[in-house]
Amino acid sequence: SQARHFWQQDDPQSSWDRVKDFATVYVDAIKDSGRDYVTQFEASALGKQLKRPGWKTEIYRQKVAPLGEELREGARQKVQELQDKLTPLAEEMRDRARAHAKPALEDLRQGLLPVLENLKVSILAAIDEASKKLNAQ
Repeated sequence: SQARHFWQQDDPQSSWDRVKDFATVYVDAIKDSGRDYVTQFEASALGKQLKRPGWKTEIYRQKVAPLGEELREGARQKVQELQDKLTPLAEEMRDRARAHAKPALEDLRQGLLPVLENLKVSILAAIDEASKKLNAQ
């Protein structure tokens, strides 16, 4: 999002936030495609047969549930490992950016000081002129 004012800028998104956003988009895409596959399977002949009364799908669901949990836990561990590896890199990049930005911002400030001083002088002159005109009336 863009800031409304020059000084009201949002903090830049960290590398880890970008990785999390990417992973979230990726996982959401997988979930969506998984839903499509489930819908297709349920519409298939085998899916319809499994829905019929008398089929004990709960047994299969109980057998598959630990596999899903194992997959979820493995993915969580891998994401945590990735976060642990990337966090120091992101902090190092942030520190480098700050180190390089400080001199550049100081140069910008020094360059703007004369411009701001000229603006101040011209505004004060305009205020004085307007005051004189108002007092003359």
